[in-house]
Amino acid sequence: MTARVLLVEDVDEVRRLLRVLVRRQAGLEVVGEASTAAQALRLAAENQPDVVLLDLGLPDLAGRELFARVRDAAPRARIVVFTGTEPDDNGFWAEHTAGYVLKGAEPDYLVRVLQDAADQGPPPGGPGEDGAAYAAASFPDVLESVPAARTFALEHIARWDLGRHEHDVALIVTELAANAVTHAASPFEVRLRSGGAQLRVEVRDESPRTPEPQPFSETRESGRGMLLVSALSTAWGIEPIPGAGKVTWAEIGTVGDPDAS
Repeated sequence: MTARVLLVEDVDEVRRLLRVLVRRQAGLEVVGEASTAAQALRLAAENQPDVVLLDLGLPDLAGRELFARVRDAAPRARIVVFTGTEPDDNGFWAEHTAGYVLKGAEPDYLVRVLQDAADQGPPPGGPGEDGAAYAAASFPDVLESVPAARTFALEHIARWDLGRHEHDVALIVTELAANAVTHAASPFEVRLRSGGAQLRVEVRDESPRTPEPQPFSETRESGRGMLLVSALSTAWGIEPIPGAGKVTWAEIGTVGDPDAS
C-alpha cells in the first residue's frame, strides 16, 4: 500500500528537495505541502496523512506546541521530525515520534525513517483503537467563520451518528467561535473528539483573554453566551497555552445515548 505523506517545511528550496526525494520512493506519495503552521494544521485535518514530515521551526509556531497541534489535527499519522535543532528531550521525542532527523543527515537515512514510519501504521491510542473519532479545522478571524465553523462541526457529528446533539453542539460552537472572532480578534481552530462517554468541542485562539460568564441581566447582552455553554455542557474550561493563546473547551455527555459512537 502507498503511504500518504504531508511535507511541512518553511524553506522553499528544502521543501522542493523533500518532495523530489519522497516521490522517488516506491510506497510513498506526497499529499500536501505546508510552509506555515496554519497551512500544516489545515492540510493535516483535511488529508489525514499516514506520515507527517515536520519541521519544528515554522515562522508562526514552533517546538512542542506545533508538534502537539499537528498530532491532534491528524491523530492517525506517524510524525517524523525533520529539523536543524538538536532535541531538547530525547526521551520525549523517542516516545512520541516515529523519528527525529537532523537537517544535514544523509537522504537515504531520512527515506528509511519515513518508510519505517509508514510501515508502523497508526500510533497507539489513535482512532480505531480507542473507538474515538477526531476532526479539526482552522478558520480566519472574520465573522463569516462563525457559521462556517458551525457547519463543520454539525457535518462531523452527523457522520458520527450524534445528530441528537446537533442543537447543543451548534450553540456551543457558535459561542466559542464568536468569542474568538469578536473578543480575541484571532484566527481560531475548532477540534472535535467523540469517544467513550463524551463529545468534546475545543476552540483554540491566539489571545490570552478569557471569556467569563456574567450574572444574568435583562438589559445586558454580553456574557450570556458562556452561561449558555455552561448550561449545555457536562463540563467546560479554559486552558492557557503559554505564548500561544488558549483553548476553550466544552464536553457533552453521551452515556446511554443510542447514537453514541
